[in-house]
Amino acid sequence: MEAVYAFHRNVAVEVAYVDLGKATASAGGQTVEFKSSGLAVVAVGMLPVSNQVTLLGRLGFIDATVKATGPGASEKSTKVKTTFGIGASYSFTPKFAVRGDF
Repeated sequence: MEAVYAFHRNVAVEVAYVDLGKATASAGGQTVEFKSSGLAVVAVGMLPVSNQVTLLGRLGFIDATVKATGPGASEKSTKVKTTFGIGASYSFTPKFAVRGDF
């Protein structure tokens, strides 16, 4: 889930809740399940290179939580981490675009 507000043609802010899913690990007959999620606040710089194509740069913070659950035990860790990325968008119309980020 994400909300985006563009302050200017070249600057926006994103606030997102991210669910990074589950993973399991097994050793010695014991299985532990890990779940991770977080709240991210990111500044996005946008550089239009044509009427349809825009390059993106992202920098911000995520308040990430990882929960590990195993037989008879549970542990939770929350840390604020830096997040960053690059991407591009292609606008089919002024109101509809497709975006890819890494």
